[in-house]
Order: sequence, then C-alpha cells, then structure tokens
Amino acid sequence: MENVTLSKICGLCAGCRNAVNTAIKNLNNYKKVTLFKEIVHNKSVNERLASQGIEIKNSLDEFENDELVVLRAHGEPKSTYDKLKELKLEYVDCTCVNVKKIHELVNEYSNKGYKIIIIGKYGKNTGKIHPEILGTMGWCTSEPILIEDEDDINKIKKLKDEKFYLVCQTTFNMKHAGFLANKILKICNKNNCELIINLTLCSAQKLINEESVKLAKKSDFVIVVGSKNSSNTIELFNNLSEKNKTIFLEDLELWKEKLKKNDVNLSSSSKIGITAGASTDPNELNFLKQSIENYILEKTMNIDVIKHASIRIDDIYFDPYNLGNTTAKAKYIFITHPHYDHLSNEDIDKIVSDNTIFVAAKDCSETLEKYYRENEKYYVLPNQKLEFEDLIVETIPSYNINKAFHKNEFDWVGYKIIKDNISYVIVGDSDVTPELEKIKCDVLFVPIGGTYTMTAVEAAKLVNIVKPNIAVPVHYNCIVGSKEDEKIFCKNVDKNIEVKLFL
Repeated sequence: MENVTLSKICGLCAGCRNAVNTAIKNLNNYKKVTLFKEIVHNKSVNERLASQGIEIKNSLDEFENDELVVLRAHGEPKSTYDKLKELKLEYVDCTCVNVKKIHELVNEYSNKGYKIIIIGKYGKNTGKIHPEILGTMGWCTSEPILIEDEDDINKIKKLKDEKFYLVCQTTFNMKHAGFLANKILKICNKNNCELIINLTLCSAQKLINEESVKLAKKSDFVIVVGSKNSSNTIELFNNLSEKNKTIFLEDLELWKEKLKKNDVNLSSSSKIGITAGASTDPNELNFLKQSIENYILEKTMNIDVIKHASIRIDDIYFDPYNLGNTTAKAKYIFITHPHYDHLSNEDIDKIVSDNTIFVAAKDCSETLEKYYRENEKYYVLPNQKLEFEDLIVETIPSYNINKAFHKNEFDWVGYKIIKDNISYVIVGDSDVTPELEKIKCDVLFVPIGGTYTMTAVEAAKLVNIVKPNIAVPVHYNCIVGSKEDEKIFCKNVDKNIEVKLFL
C-alpha cells in the first residue's frame, strides 16, 4: 500500500537537529540544561524537550550559575555573548553554521565602511521581527537597511556613491530574494553605488523545496507539517500552494478535521504527499504517514475473522471453519493445509458456488477433487506466484520449527495477497520462521494460540519484525488459545502498530 509518500528531503535541518541533540546530550553533564529562547519554531519539538526537563527562559538574568545555557540555531546578536560573559554563564553555541557565517560577514564589511542591507522578514506587516534578522543586526557596526518587499527599496533610492553589502535571512523565499536583489542592483548601478550581493539562503531549504515540488507533481494533494511561526515552513507552504492543493497542518491530532475542512475524501487510490520545513521533527512525519495509511486501510478494507483461523477479505475466504450462519458466496477459497479445522467440507458447502475458485496446498487435492470436482482449482507449493484478474497471490512456507504437527517437508503454505493496492499476509499454522521474518505487508494475520503454532509472545515478536500497519491475531479462543493469549499479544506488540481484534 503506497498511498502516502514522505518527501525525500524534509524536516529538521542540520542546524536545528544539532541544537536539539546538543541540548539532550548535555542533560547528564549539568545540573540543569536550559534553552535561551525557543530552540526551533516547532511546538512538538519544544514539548519533547520540556518533557525531558529542558526549560526555556527568555532573559539571561533568569539563569543561575549552575545552568548550561543553550543558544538556539537562529543566532544571537553580539550583545548576548557580552551579557553571557558579564554574568559568567556557561553556554553552548548552537547557532547554525550558515547564520554564523552571515554574522562574520556583516561584521567584517560594516567595519570596512559598507552599509549592510538585510533582505528578510523584519516584521513590517506583523510587527514581529524574525529572530535571525535580530541576531544579524546585532553584528553590524551601524544601522542596517532592512528590506522585506519591493516598497522597502525606496530606502536606498536617494543614496548615491555608497558601498552596500547585501545578505539574506537564510529561510527567506528564494525567488523573492533574487527579485529584490536584482531591483537593488539596478538602483545601485544608476546611483553609482557599489553593491556586493551575497544571497545567503539556506541550501537545506532549497533542497526541501525542490524535493517537495517533485512530490507535489505526483500527489493528489500535499500536507505541509509545521508551526505557523516558522518562516521556512510558511515559505514552503506558499511555494507548494502554487503547484498543487496544499494543506498546512500544525496540530497532528487534528489531521482528520483538517482534511475534512479542505473537502478531501481519502480512498484506496489517494496519493498523498507529506513534507515539512527545516524545524519539524521527522518523527511527526512518520506518525502522520502511518496514521493516514491506517485510516485508509480501515476505511477501504472489508475483513473479518469468523472463528479460529477462518478469515474473510471481501468475498475471499481463507480456511473456512465454524462459519455458523454465514451464507455469503465466495469468489475465492484459499486452504493452507488439510487439517479438519482448515479444510472443512461442511463449512465450504455454505459459501461455495459453481464459480468459486480454489487455491490450496497440494495435500488438499484428494478432498477437493472428490467434493468440488467442477470448480476451478490451483494446487500450490511454497514460493509460488499466481495472478488473477483482481488478485496477486504469493505462497509462503508455513511450518513448525520444533513441533511435528506441520513439518516443513509437508509443503503446506501461508498466503500473501495483494488486492486493491493493499497487501495481506495469512501466516497459516506456523512458527516464526526465517521466511516469515522477511515478508512485508499492510495487514498481517498471525496465529497466537500456541500448541500447534507460535505463542502470543512469539507472534508479537514476528509482528514487530515485519512492522505491518495492522496486525490481526487468529487461531485462538477455539480449540487452542484463550483471551489471555490475546492480552499477552497486545501487550507485546509495538505500540506504533495497530492491532485489530475479532475473536
């Protein structure tokens, strides 16, 4: 199932990742590790740090002598470092290397007599200056000229015979920065002004945008994950909105409501792209991807475990047994092996029709030929592949490791089927085998009853190795196994894997 695709490049950039990791790494070395201002513009990242005891303080005067001060990736003005020295506070500087280079350049050129021009979001319309701009301003020896839009260029129109050095906020819109720089160059040429242009834009942002645009072209819509006070995330959203339908998601828990508000209906054919700016934790993106995939699975698949190991997927039955009053006819009937609780004539009679197709382990042939002579039948061995009009089938070896009930040499099988872009694996009566550990699927039906198959703990181990979107325990609470096995299974399955219970 490939409904949801993450952009190849997105999420925390190297600078932000370094700041977060540095704060966490120092927890064991200091009595207290505290952030000087918000480390990144991302709510969940800051909440994760807070859960580990890493607080945020907005004034250096609030710090105590035994605290480690963590300076964030956005960078600080020179006055911050002077204050740290004055207060004799120990600190670790996590300023992004690209931002640090800008500080060095504006300091160097302003000392040479150049007027510094900074293109970036200085809060012209919002009244809220971006912290990177504030930090860069603090390394200029004279008042810099701030440019956010075309109207701001009027600030230099009357200046003649000047020397200018131009830099950019690293997360500013690349296209807009180039447009403004070109306008400024024309004015400087006209007014006999020297202009050195250094478009100090972040390469990570450029790569994130490029990969996200590629993804948008292949998607029905794109979700941009991040905080609304993250400049680079807003720029990413604005850029993608020009290419495709784009949804901004700040609170992951509200993704369903957000899609509904944007009139998005998910189906098994939906193609969804997910990306994020340079301040978003990749764990958020993986969580969202899995949540959406699970939701589509739940919404589009029609499955049931009727009793024991009897499974139905739409009009496909596996090992029909103890069907009760079930009468819905089967298009396909799959049999894993000839034991009575998997090959039951009494139950097959309830769902078979003249058009039903059988796929079964070769040892089932005698019974099926005797009672269902007229039906189309395929007798299979492990590691075979069949293709039907609406179904792809692969057979998987199904056997016991240290028990004699289902020997490997019997050539009995489990099945992997792909239907409507969803892959299902029915393990059959098996222990945890090397072959099973290598499979990949969206939905895994796994026996947990022990005695004849793997135990609940062993089944959970297999699920955690395979990592399906959904795990379904079978082969318990009838003949062997109990509801207690179900509890043990659920307890041991990775919490990120959804478990669906039927028995």
